[in-house]
Amino acid sequence: MSRDPEWLLQQLPAGMLNDDFFRRYMGIFQAMADTYLDHIDAIEHVFDPSVAPLPMVGAMGRWIGLDYLDEEIPPSAQRRVVKQYSALVGARGTAKGLQGLLEALTGAPVEIRDRGGVYFDRPAPVEAPSHVDISVGSSASPDPVQLDDADLTRIVRRELPASVTFTMQRAGRTIHPVPELDDD
Repeated sequence: MSRDPEWLLQQLPAGMLNDDFFRRYMGIFQAMADTYLDHIDAIEHVFDPSVAPLPMVGAMGRWIGLDYLDEEIPPSAQRRVVKQYSALVGARGTAKGLQGLLEALTGAPVEIRDRGGVYFDRPAPVEAPSHVDISVGSSASPDPVQLDDADLTRIVRRELPASVTFTMQRAGRTIHPVPELDDD
């Protein structure tokens, strides 16, 4: 926004403007006020995750429940996650919400197969416990954001209800549960 460079001085009585010392003295306050006004003029950008300072992006993430965003997650991924997941907050705890979160975190396609269900007319079948199969990326197109497998697993554990079990594949390899190593 453009302001007259002497906007503060112009608000004073004309008799005060003739004193050079007073004009310079008031210039100090005008410079300080200009800084504050510039911040106020840019306030809308502070809440835009694509341009906000990274600490503010982290604060916005905590507001919507993403308190695990930290310096280990690349800044571009943090910005993408906050922007995309804020639209999915209503779907948190669902397959759609988890898929959106993982796609935002990894930048790769994610497939979720949910075997759970809600049964109104009868108890849930014992042979079909709540279980989710997750596939992140593929061997042909691995995810471009290289989050640690343990971090990704930790995030999924946090997002799923406690009673739900899951398996997770990343770029064609199983990362949860960790496969047993052969002792050949």
